[in-house]
Amino acid sequence: MLSRKEQEQLEERIKDVQARNFKLEKMVVQSSVDAVEEAQKKEKEAENRAQSAKCRAENEKRKAKSEIQKVKKQAVQRIEQMKATELLWDIGVGIIILIFIVMKEIVLVAMQENLILFVLLICVIRICVREKKMKKKR
Repeated sequence: MLSRKEQEQLEERIKDVQARNFKLEKMVVQSSVDAVEEAQKKEKEAENRAQSAKCRAENEKRKAKSEIQKVKKQAVQRIEQMKATELLWDIGVGIIILIFIVMKEIVLVAMQENLILFVLLICVIRICVREKKMKKKR
């Protein structure tokens, strides 16, 4: 058997070991809590990054749609402008054809009635054409 002193020492050592075990268990629990909190924090940060990336993607999508609409609008405007220009050219060609028909009639009349009027008309037309060319050069 153990003496009383040895028994007291043994009990003291048991209490020390129990106290250390308690502290270690407390540290393990605390580190588990810390680990869980750290994991939750990292998860939240990852969710925030994912949400931020999603928002950026949506913004880029909106910008792309806006740019597409802008380009489509410009294309439609350009087409309308080209149609208007084409119409003007068609009108111009029609007027030129009409002028040629009228001039043909004038030429026939001038040849029949008075050659001098015909020459004067040709001179006036040449002067008008030259003035237009001069205005364009300026």
